[in-house]
Amino acid sequence: MKRRTIALILTLCALLSLPGCGSLFDRTDFAVAPHQEQSAIQEDGSILHAENYANLVSCVQHFVFMGQQEGKVRVYKYSGDIESDLRTACREVLTEDPLGAYALSDISFTYDRIVSYYECTFHFVFRRTKQEISSIVNAYGDTSIRKEIKKAMSGFDSTLTFRTANYYADRTNLYKLAQEAYYASPATAMGYPSVSISLFPESGDVRIVEMQFSYDHSPEEMKQHADEVAAAAARIMGLETATNGSVAELLCARLLQAVTYAPDGGSSVYDALCLGSANSEGLALSYQLLCKQADIPCQIVQGTLSGIPHCWNIVEADGAHWHVDLTRGAAPQERLRSDADMTSNGYYWSKDDYPHCTGVSEAGSEAS
Repeated sequence: MKRRTIALILTLCALLSLPGCGSLFDRTDFAVAPHQEQSAIQEDGSILHAENYANLVSCVQHFVFMGQQEGKVRVYKYSGDIESDLRTACREVLTEDPLGAYALSDISFTYDRIVSYYECTFHFVFRRTKQEISSIVNAYGDTSIRKEIKKAMSGFDSTLTFRTANYYADRTNLYKLAQEAYYASPATAMGYPSVSISLFPESGDVRIVEMQFSYDHSPEEMKQHADEVAAAAARIMGLETATNGSVAELLCARLLQAVTYAPDGGSSVYDALCLGSANSEGLALSYQLLCKQADIPCQIVQGTLSGIPHCWNIVEADGAHWHVDLTRGAAPQERLRSDADMTSNGYYWSKDDYPHCTGVSEAGSEAS
């Protein structure tokens, strides 16, 4: 009996030593199988895995961010309605996620049940290129947005796309920031472009803003014009600087010698400095450019004169802020004016948006 028992044990040991026979006796392999499958997935970076709805949405967002036309996800231990949740996840990314709303025109999916998991395949139809997606910048706050717009306009770019908070994605505010950016860059102010704004999605805490700029000339033409403007400004700045008045007044005189005021003329610095005539906006932009090169604080005022749209400058000179309108008066005393002078002569502007021009220097005496 003892010999039979020993023989049986030896037979069992021999069977266990054969390849594949261990599974006949070891039932713990079913418990560890999912971990083996997950390890295989982690080795394949092209296949993602998920266990809940939030994971599913994150996976779809990842594929969009990477610009993939197809992506696979294996879903483990899922307790929800997989088909309904896949459809909801696709709709959420397509309509509520900023990047999905901006970059995609459609998402579809298929899925299969494979023993202990679902294998889901997503198909993406993009309406944006990978380059367009990668060009999106982050701009949170008016200062940051204005900086990006200024950079785009100065390079004569046709499109600017940025991600921002809902608070800043207000169309009225964005148009205002575009104007501020343009008028703060006189060296490249070759004519204010037509600006259109699209938001993705239309509501939400985070939005993608696409600003498109349409110019009257090609980027190549405007870059050439900018080079010509720089050369013309350099010639004016290189003239004899001796004067009994302020540098701000000197620059007024020089500009008026080079440019003729034409109420119906062009509105760019190119019109003024290179073609020789411009309207009030073209003159104001040109004066601002010269002041910037002379390190004189100067900005453009957009207001009205006798009810008609009109532009002029506010400059810091002689220790005070002054209005300067190159279209009115050739004598120096007619060029530097206070708020009271301007108001009494039919000018109107938003006083809260510009420095107050009291006609009094920081020392407390009237500037002459």
